[in-house]
Amino acid sequence: MKIIISGNPEYGVAQGLKNILEKDYELTFCSRANGFDLTKDEGKNKFTELSLSHDVFINNSALWKFNQSVLLEQVWKAWYDVKKTGQIINMGSTSDRQLKGGNWVYPAEKGALRHHSLNQSLGTVGGTGIKVNYLAYGYVSTPSVERKHPDKVKHSPEEIGRLVKWILDYPVESTNVMQLIVDPIQGLKT
Repeated sequence: MKIIISGNPEYGVAQGLKNILEKDYELTFCSRANGFDLTKDEGKNKFTELSLSHDVFINNSALWKFNQSVLLEQVWKAWYDVKKTGQIINMGSTSDRQLKGGNWVYPAEKGALRHHSLNQSLGTVGGTGIKVNYLAYGYVSTPSVERKHPDKVKHSPEEIGRLVKWILDYPVESTNVMQLIVDPIQGLKT
């Protein structure tokens, strides 16, 4: 199975995906580090074209200005137009349900991604052959999250990779895992 992943495999969740999935799947990572600026039309178009030769798209990069949702829409439409079957796993956040005051746009961006994911996964009922999943998770141990939230319990990037592997390996081909929501339990001593 060939998987295309938005994100840099040297950092964060993309690194966890690489560590968990690389022994069982053929992985292609796309980020600014290897010439894919997914915030620009040229990068999204190049990525979309490349995605057509893969079985799974893991929409991992948190791209500002709703570009993660735009990339999802573009890839899904390209696959739909050529009647491609496959699977799209969108990496969301539990913050999509906790909109805060101020101008922190991240929860709204993830909320938009969740809504796009659910709308497109309903297309599986209509026979598109494209499974669309939304995996929402809480804090993940990365350098930036450790700086911002040093006292929070966090998932490891590999833990998220194992959840993605579970979705990919789900044993019932005719079943779509539309949403999976996980959050580290705060207040526990680790």
